[in-house]
Amino acid sequence: MRRISLLAILVGAAVSYVAPAILAMLIGMAVGIFMTYGSHAAPALAMQQIIWNPYYYYGILAIQLLFGFLGGYLAGVTARHDEVLNGLLSSLTVVLITASFHALDPHPVAIHILKNAGFVVASTLGGYLRALEVHRKALRANPARLPHN
Repeated sequence: MRRISLLAILVGAAVSYVAPAILAMLIGMAVGIFMTYGSHAAPALAMQQIIWNPYYYYGILAIQLLFGFLGGYLAGVTARHDEVLNGLLSSLTVVLITASFHALDPHPVAIHILKNAGFVVASTLGGYLRALEVHRKALRANPARLPHN
C-alpha cells in the first residue's frame, strides 16, 4: 500500500477532470454565444450544433487528453515514487467519475470508450515521463547506483 499515494491520485484526478471541464464550459459558452449571436438561432439549436460540431468536439477532446497527461505527470510528481502507477490510478479515478456521469453525455458509447482509453493512456504516459525524469536525474547524480522503485 506504500506504493500508492492517495494525495497524488487526487491531485492527478483533479487536474485531469476539473481543469478541462471548466475550460470546456468556458469555450462552449463563448462558442455558443458567438453562434447564437451570428445566426440568431435558438439557444437549444445552437447547443446541438456545438455538441455535434466535430472541430469543437475534437478540440475539447485534445484539451482533455492534454490535461490527462498533465494530471498523470503531476500525480507522479506528488507521489515521489511509483510515478507510473500513481498516474494510472489517477486516470482510473477520472474514468470512474466520467462513467458515473455517462447518462448526461449525448455521445455514443464507442466515443466514451475511446475517450476513457485515451485518458488512461495519456495519464499513464504523464506518470511515465515523470519516472523517466527521476531516473535520469538519479543517473546524473550517481551513475553507479540506480534508484529502486
